[in-house]
Amino acid sequence: MRKNYIVFALLILIAYIAIGARLFYLQVIKGSKYYEESKQNYTRLQILYPPRGAIESSDGVKLAYDVPTYDLYIDPQEISENKDLSKEIKIFKNMFGIDITNTIKVNKNSITPIKIMDNLSTQQLETFYANSYKFPGIFVGIVPKRVYPYGDEYAHILGYVGLPSQKDLKEYNIGPQSLVGKAGIEKRFNKYLIGELGYKKIMVNALGKELYTIDKKLPAQGDTVVLTINSQIQDIVHKVFLSSGQKVGAVIVMNANNGEILALDSFPEYNPNDVYKDWNKIINDPLRPFLNRATEAIYPPGSVFKVPIAIAALKYGVITPSSTLDCSGYIKVGNHIFYNWLRYDTGYQTIDQAIQNSCDTFFYQIGMKLGQRKIYDIEKDFGYGSSIPFELYNSPGFLPTKSWKLRKFHQPWYEGDTVNMSIGQGYVLVTLLQQVTMMEGIANNGVIYQPTLLKEIKTADGKVIFKNSRKVYRYVKAPLEDYSIVKKGLREVVLKGTGTNALSTIVDIAGKTGTAQVVFGKHVGPNSPWKYQPDAWFVGFAPYRDPKYVVGVIVEHGIEGNLTAAPIVKRILEQIYIKGINREIN
Repeated sequence: MRKNYIVFALLILIAYIAIGARLFYLQVIKGSKYYEESKQNYTRLQILYPPRGAIESSDGVKLAYDVPTYDLYIDPQEISENKDLSKEIKIFKNMFGIDITNTIKVNKNSITPIKIMDNLSTQQLETFYANSYKFPGIFVGIVPKRVYPYGDEYAHILGYVGLPSQKDLKEYNIGPQSLVGKAGIEKRFNKYLIGELGYKKIMVNALGKELYTIDKKLPAQGDTVVLTINSQIQDIVHKVFLSSGQKVGAVIVMNANNGEILALDSFPEYNPNDVYKDWNKIINDPLRPFLNRATEAIYPPGSVFKVPIAIAALKYGVITPSSTLDCSGYIKVGNHIFYNWLRYDTGYQTIDQAIQNSCDTFFYQIGMKLGQRKIYDIEKDFGYGSSIPFELYNSPGFLPTKSWKLRKFHQPWYEGDTVNMSIGQGYVLVTLLQQVTMMEGIANNGVIYQPTLLKEIKTADGKVIFKNSRKVYRYVKAPLEDYSIVKKGLREVVLKGTGTNALSTIVDIAGKTGTAQVVFGKHVGPNSPWKYQPDAWFVGFAPYRDPKYVVGVIVEHGIEGNLTAAPIVKRILEQIYIKGINREIN
């Protein structure tokens, strides 16, 4: 009996020793580990997203800004612990009409909170808060939403935002719900606009209810980007083009004194507020609304290209201000006939008269005398054939060379190629931005200021951290008399030449029309399909004697520069002066 008692006592002792050892292991050796794990079970880290910086016009109008939106998230611990959430899922579906089963299933291995509902209405938010005790682990997150109050009007300047890519997450200190620029100014100045994340570490109970804050860092709002755009002029441009009845094209208004872009619009437009909702519609639209026709699209320049050639002809002594050439109906080069746009002889003309009448055969002759190389050089000097340092992506366009043609077509450069090049046809391709920049150089006697959309960058509380300044981009040296003669011809274009639809009694406009073929080897008349009609240009400046504005318009398939583009320029400039906006522009 005593022996049995001793054995029993030993067994009890061994059991106590084992339990004690286990408790020692758990509480002392592993205690800190399990303590941290137990803390994690009752703490939650929330990312606090900063408002993205605003984008403003030069006259103080907010063009893009953030507003708070309320989303619902589920704590990933609720899933990782393999809890049975069927009851909560059913209640959630009955309450909000959304089945979150698949969302939870797909994200079961997530380590970050999982969004299950976004952009809650006030009523939905109140419903959730009233019933939050039924949904342990589900909480409200506040995320900024980007707003573009003017919709499509600024789309091709501002661009749009979206959720970050893996590359964005590595490049910036941002969270998975941060908004990053995907196009336009939003993309170009993303590092300033994006702001700085904050966080909030809170203690919650078993029902997921917040008890108190353990640690917190407030988010920092992004910087404000102020553009050179004048909202009143942008509104004029937008309305004038839309009311013109034209489908596709672009407009740029530049301050001739410093290169600041006062307005820029491309048509058709898209609404950056709805870009993802309308994505398929936008990308499948044959008119390509995403294409910025002011900076990216390239076109044959038409007769606007004659303007630098006129400077070169005077500069190199190919012609003098008083000498004349025959403006015949055609010229023959080798076995080829090259026609004037008017098929009859209009007599001998001086250089300013040839600009006024846009005489093709006059420019054929001076083009051949200059030769391909000098034409290439003068056009390059004025900025064609190269991308322009600018806040938005812009195409370099194309200026052909003899070596390029040999490589491309295995053919030499013919004199007929020079003839075509001298009137802006053939292989030459340009952007509207290049045409406007060139005309700025003419207006300023060879000085071309770098075009810009950026006025300044300031912190959210108004401290200026960067202020842009005027920069000379190019200088095309030629005698002032040469510039005066060419500008005289550009004024005569509007007074009595090919651009009379730009003639105004309110402001003196000078400029050049352009009509560029888009199909070759096909007869195109007024009744031909729209897609075969020539592109129409008008690029000019005003006032003529003291240039303040450079305005350029491209109308795709606009038939003729004077018919469609010139009236748009006239109406824009007249509205600027009628409304007195000109007094506000330095």
